[in-house]
Amino acid sequence: MPKKLTETLFLADVVPLVPLPGGRRDSYSYLSETAIPFGSVVRIPFGPRAIRGIVVRCEAIAAETLPARLKRVTGIIAASFLTEHQLMLARHISETCFTSLGRTLNHFLPKAVAERTKKTENKEPKKRFVPTTPERDIIGAIMNSAKKHLIAEADAETMFHVTLGVHKKRKATEQILILFPELIALPDAHAFFRERIPAASLAMLHSKLSDGAFFSAWERIRSGEATIVIGTRQALFAPFRNLAAIFILDEEEAIGYKQWDMSPRYDARSVAIALADLHGAKTVSASPTPSLETTVHIRKKRLVPVTKPLPEAKEPFTFVDMRQERYKKNYSIFSEALTAEIRWMNRQGKQSLLIGSRSGIDSFSVCTECKTVPHCPTDDRALRSTREGNFRCPVCTYRTATFPRCAKCGSLSFRSVGSGTEKIEREARKLFPGMKVVRVGEKAYSVANFEAETLAVKDADIVIGTASILHLPILPTAGFIAIMDADNFLSFPDFRADEKFLGILAHGFLTATRHWAYGKVFIQAFAPEKKPFSSIRDHGMTKVRETILTDREALGYPPFTAAWKLTVQDASKEKSLTEAGKQQEAFLAIADTLKGVRVSPVNAPLVPLVRGKYRHHFIIRLPDSDPLPDPLRKAITALPSSWMVEPDPLTLN
Repeated sequence: MPKKLTETLFLADVVPLVPLPGGRRDSYSYLSETAIPFGSVVRIPFGPRAIRGIVVRCEAIAAETLPARLKRVTGIIAASFLTEHQLMLARHISETCFTSLGRTLNHFLPKAVAERTKKTENKEPKKRFVPTTPERDIIGAIMNSAKKHLIAEADAETMFHVTLGVHKKRKATEQILILFPELIALPDAHAFFRERIPAASLAMLHSKLSDGAFFSAWERIRSGEATIVIGTRQALFAPFRNLAAIFILDEEEAIGYKQWDMSPRYDARSVAIALADLHGAKTVSASPTPSLETTVHIRKKRLVPVTKPLPEAKEPFTFVDMRQERYKKNYSIFSEALTAEIRWMNRQGKQSLLIGSRSGIDSFSVCTECKTVPHCPTDDRALRSTREGNFRCPVCTYRTATFPRCAKCGSLSFRSVGSGTEKIEREARKLFPGMKVVRVGEKAYSVANFEAETLAVKDADIVIGTASILHLPILPTAGFIAIMDADNFLSFPDFRADEKFLGILAHGFLTATRHWAYGKVFIQAFAPEKKPFSSIRDHGMTKVRETILTDREALGYPPFTAAWKLTVQDASKEKSLTEAGKQQEAFLAIADTLKGVRVSPVNAPLVPLVRGKYRHHFIIRLPDSDPLPDPLRKAITALPSSWMVEPDPLTLN
């Protein structure tokens, strides 16, 4: 029997902030004694638990009766916290990544903590903004273009000035977002803008900020006080009041813009375009070395260039055959030519940048007695040695005892294989005792210690890091770049490996020659005669890029097809493989009824065991311009919760 109502009530549709199985509805109805504004964060009963939820609609009850089972909202945590644009963007991500709306909305809710501010002197900007002629041309093209999605072949330093120019010409209430692929470039960008605009007009968002600082920046964006926002992909979820433009810097850095390790597995570059469309804003993808996807988009006129391509220049690459070094009894990771070049650069007052393929000391270790490689018991990754003398997993928190023994023979003797940035640093300090050596990493290069660390990098003779340091605009004296272990950059079985390596070389070339005409790039490899090394040496990077594009098109690989990776995980290897095979057959049957859709066989990833669960996957590919057909969309939505869906995966392996 319905229950007679004697009080004024409101019916609220609430999205619970929990992961829900595919195919379930996003919102549930609750009673409220008061009207609750759209976007409010509320507390609701959900099964046996009390959880948070987002109100997406609230209306007064017109009828006098309602079912007695309807539960009530138990409290309002934050009124009108999310904007309509934020909810629309969350729905877009949820639909394209096949992730429940509640789980997606969690990314839009920073921890509401009051910031404990320090008393600091609020200095007004002192440096004047004077753009160069090329920068004025880019600013004019962006402001005057009728197109919304543009591409500028320019580096970060240029785009900082372009942002200021657009900021100066914008309306007073309009906001600009600048996205970076990695945290490492943010401190320098923050310092650049702090010197030129009032501190209150600048906001920075990234995952390493304290809860209070993050929430303070979030609220200044909501109020409209912050008119320039810089950040990593988390900044896309901020409550923009009036967004006018989004600048996507170093757009070719797919791994920095892709959330690949947790749901929703979105690509920030695609989300940025969706966000711009919601606000009627422009997007400007900027990079001195645009990705192959961008190259194809330009040719298909999906992106409009606002600058001419960079002039073709002689690429100053020197290849060093490390096998010859071993023949000469030089077992160091520094070749004789590299050692001599670093010393010569130092005499010229120029910095040397040494690029390793990974952080840490080595790639892996091997037992000297039985040749067993120690692996992590939960992630199946080869363990890496540490300065403390033990081994650690590069993925999880697993560490061995201080004096690890081989699990097979019990030996205490291990040999390191490969060279991480810590090993490069250790050998550099031995070889060049009179030079200042600084190793840069994302964890070490913190925003809090920005001034001290920036000064250390600027004063260093040798700077060591992974390829991410090439995105630092604070290296004005860098005249020499060395790729220490080039073979490792191409050893990963990824169809994008050669493109990524070309990007590293291009950034290295631009860094080495930006302030000095005699800049050089050394490439140390054990097999310099193999492709793409030989192709780069004989034909140059432009020709190699065209060859890669031709091969991708012939094979039906992105950017000429759209790809979806479907991955299942289970504690049992047999169950994981069986479930993957069952679903692959079902999707293969659907694909047979659709034109141009292909389904790959089931494969195990390179690291099949992650956090104690075995993984298997298969790939669905369809023509690039085609939307996902309804039969495939319904089948993906119906997958059990043990499945992970990744659109535009970083790798097909």
